[in-house]
Amino acid sequence: MFDDEDDSTAGQPGGMTDAELIAVTDEQIRQSVAYMGGTLSEQRRRNEYFYLAQPVGELSAPAIDGRSSVVSTDVADTVEWMLPSLVKTFCGSDQVCEFQPRRQQDEAAAKQATDYVNYVLFKQNPGFSLIYTWIKDALIQKNGVMKVWWDASREDVRETYRSIGEAELQILLNDPGVEPITITPKADPGAHEVAENLAAVGMQAPAAPATVYDVVVKRQTGSGRVRIENVPPEEFLISHSAKSIDTAAFCAHRVEKTISDLRAAGYANVDEIGSDATDNAGAMSGERVQRRSFDDDMPHEFGDAQSEADESQRVVWITECYLRLDFNGDGIAEWRKIVRCGSVLLDHEECDGPPFVSITPIPLPHRFFGLSIADLAIEPQKLKTSLLRAGLDGLYHSINGRTYAIDGQVNLDDLLTSRPGGVVRIKSPGAVGALSEGRPDLGAAQAMLEYAEVAKENRTGFTRYSQGTSAQALNQTATGVNLITNRADSRIELIARVFAETGFRDLFTRILKLVSQYQDQASMARVNGQWVNFDPRAWRTQFDFSVAVGIGTGNKDQQVQHLMMLGQVMQQAAQIGLCGPREFYNAARKLTESLGFKEPDLFFTDPANSPPKPPPPNPLMLKLQADQQEAAGKLALEREKAQMEHQLQRERLEAEIALKREELTLKFQFQREADLYGRLYAQSEAMVDDGRTEHNAAAGAAPGGIGPGGDGQPGLPGGVFQPQGGPDAGMGIQPGA
Repeated sequence: MFDDEDDSTAGQPGGMTDAELIAVTDEQIRQSVAYMGGTLSEQRRRNEYFYLAQPVGELSAPAIDGRSSVVSTDVADTVEWMLPSLVKTFCGSDQVCEFQPRRQQDEAAAKQATDYVNYVLFKQNPGFSLIYTWIKDALIQKNGVMKVWWDASREDVRETYRSIGEAELQILLNDPGVEPITITPKADPGAHEVAENLAAVGMQAPAAPATVYDVVVKRQTGSGRVRIENVPPEEFLISHSAKSIDTAAFCAHRVEKTISDLRAAGYANVDEIGSDATDNAGAMSGERVQRRSFDDDMPHEFGDAQSEADESQRVVWITECYLRLDFNGDGIAEWRKIVRCGSVLLDHEECDGPPFVSITPIPLPHRFFGLSIADLAIEPQKLKTSLLRAGLDGLYHSINGRTYAIDGQVNLDDLLTSRPGGVVRIKSPGAVGALSEGRPDLGAAQAMLEYAEVAKENRTGFTRYSQGTSAQALNQTATGVNLITNRADSRIELIARVFAETGFRDLFTRILKLVSQYQDQASMARVNGQWVNFDPRAWRTQFDFSVAVGIGTGNKDQQVQHLMMLGQVMQQAAQIGLCGPREFYNAARKLTESLGFKEPDLFFTDPANSPPKPPPPNPLMLKLQADQQEAAGKLALEREKAQMEHQLQRERLEAEIALKREELTLKFQFQREADLYGRLYAQSEAMVDDGRTEHNAAAGAAPGGIGPGGDGQPGLPGGVFQPQGGPDAGMGIQPGA
């Protein structure tokens, strides 16, 4: 993790010796805030037991037996009710901050940097837990401090594989990060079963059984990454005159380590650390003891119990000091990191500055440490605790009042035995009576409690309306309650804005700087549902970004309503060209995040990822295409007209042909029928002529062509046959016949 450096100063004119470095850091540590207690340490210890509602210190229970020891929980209630709003502000989406480019050519780099830095915080580190603890430390202990650094250490992990084949063994050994420890060949335990299965189907098993291997390897993990951790308030030291971490002359981290941890980190002079060399000031801190006393019977002890025979697990306290120091004697002070354990110097090297970021809810001008919410809620909690105890004590006394008795006139056994309907034997009237004493005024106590509650709300800015627990809100209009809630929430929004513009801005800027400086290879990460290849090496000269920490106005429901109204305005603006796809995508993304969905890209497509639009065509080409389309249209119209005329002419010709064919068919049928009728008539005439000829031949022809018929009947003129008897023999002769 750290580069070993030569502790000697040979070849460095004006260089400082190890003893001088120890002396300089000793002086800075002694002058730092809260090193060995002090006012600040006592205030933070006080805030701790007020938050935990422990009956100690100013909240100690009365020394008189039977008195109430109840403790109000105003500090804890205020802090815990404010936490959800603040944590949701910064953890409500996957992107807490956004890097905005100041140059057009940095647009793509800023987008990638935004995605990757948020990925480092929430995926490579436990981002939610870190932010939760960071904010809670600030609300209780004045300042929350986080440490952000590049961890280049690698860890060796032992891995064991059983019964792997040749191919798997080769793949494992080809891994550059794997070093074999033992490789044991053996016969495949499943070969016998395979042979039996082959024999069952009439096949012969191989003569040489398959070989598998038991392998033990050592795998080297980790190629360096950004590490983030919360620093307990008592472990952080800073100059008493500091206004910020960047401008402080000195700051340090006092932390527990084992001897094994120090050796694994590559520190020098670890063997010189004796049992009396370590600095146990951190272990004896009143804040640490107070925090651990809540559920620890031995809060003054530090470290876990270890066997004296195992020296590697001995716990020591080291101090990582960061200060501006003219180490090489050139007259210019530079940031330097000095690691020490007691009076033993473990490491010293030049660095870029302290790796700490801090937030405070109520900054004090020109001071590093501000005020916490606990500082504001302590006095109301003390007042409410006193009122609650007094009211409860009075109530207890009214239920269990004291009694007087005249000595010798009362049977004390009867008096002390309390039972329904019991008899108390007395020798004279008035020997027993209730002792006259003050009666509790519960109404006045309740009014005082309400006064204390209002005072707390005014001091902290967090009211019952913010919690949604006020019964009076039911009797008020929705608009009025909304106004009251907005005013109450404005205090929380101010605290969130302070956090965003101080600690969160510094946090993300430092993460970006670390990955740009130290990450030596590209990294594939899944962001917004897609796998993206990030290469921070390309960002090393592109720090001209502005960090925008997203903090909306109002609660989530109000944000959704505002975004819906904004969408309606954008639709109208789009009609006159004031909004485009990118603006609509940004609004949709914010709306999706406000609704609680962390991956807006599951519902909307980023216009930047859409295929590029083709360039607009040349106006001359457009005119030429229009002329071609017009000519083609005219040609198509003429072709269609010709086709229609041709079709019409064809249909007319087909109709004439059909009509002619029908006419010829009718003529042919008529002629055929006429010929048929003619032949039939001719045949019938021939038959008639044949009959007349035979008759005439037998009887002779009558004058005028009238002769007797073939049956002896007279014939008619023209040879027409006349039946016998004339026209009607039965009718007689008619006149004019």
